[in-house]
Amino acid sequence: MKRNLKKRKPHLILEPEAVRQLQIWTDVADGEFGCFGITKHTEDTGAIRVVRFFLPEQVCSQSYTKPDKQKMAVMMTEMIRAGYNMGDLRCWAHSHADSGTFWSGEDEATIKELDNDDWYVSIVVNKAGATLARLDLYKPFRVTLHDIEVVEQLDLKASADLVAELKAKVVDLDEDFSVYNVDSDVVQSGLFEDLNACGLGWVEIDAFVEHLIARKWSDPWELMALAEIDITDVDFDYLLQIMVDYSFISEQDRFKLLQEEEECENPQEETPTESTSDSLTLYTRTS
Repeated sequence: MKRNLKKRKPHLILEPEAVRQLQIWTDVADGEFGCFGITKHTEDTGAIRVVRFFLPEQVCSQSYTKPDKQKMAVMMTEMIRAGYNMGDLRCWAHSHADSGTFWSGEDEATIKELDNDDWYVSIVVNKAGATLARLDLYKPFRVTLHDIEVVEQLDLKASADLVAELKAKVVDLDEDFSVYNVDSDVVQSGLFEDLNACGLGWVEIDAFVEHLIARKWSDPWELMALAEIDITDVDFDYLLQIMVDYSFISEQDRFKLLQEEEECENPQEETPTESTSDSLTLYTRTS
């Protein structure tokens, strides 16, 4: 019996609830956001159905979104309790807001991290209504099938519930910073993006900024301890410069802290020298 190869060609079917979620969240979000979908695949067909999406808590911007492992774990725990099979969680969708639909370097890195030793579907959408999808095969060979067809099953219902969910779970870096008790002017000038550039993750930035604004710290070392940040992953010199740029410490403080760090990393050795006057052994520091 001949197989209908056209029917076996991979294509994506977004069921009504999935379409509703993706369209409303994309429209309401000020910047980017990411969500994950439950999929169903029927053997001997190329159809991959996305039943619905789940939205983890996240911090995004106009040009950035990346899954946070801790928030993902919380979301997956809730899904398991609701009776969902995590083996069916095989779709990552995200919005590029007002930008075009393409796979950025950050997107490629995320898809690489989603390796489940089988296959995963990724979708990127934007506010203009464009949709781009791909299927990544991880085993037995690493293959990417680009521009797979997307079929949307429309049946849009009232959107109030989805609007409320997005507002509760997605913090936009360019708009709402009330959750951090941070002056929006300070944040909009680039503080969060700068902290991310010096090595802090978005979850770490959340804690760091909260303690930074509270100013219940005597120096950056105590601040990082309060925020439970591992200094080994951070460009400390850059971090201090950021704190100077946003007027949290002075340039003089920064210079002093860098000197202290250098002394800690390169302690001076004490070497004995003989005093010619009284033959007593004295200790002097050598540079």
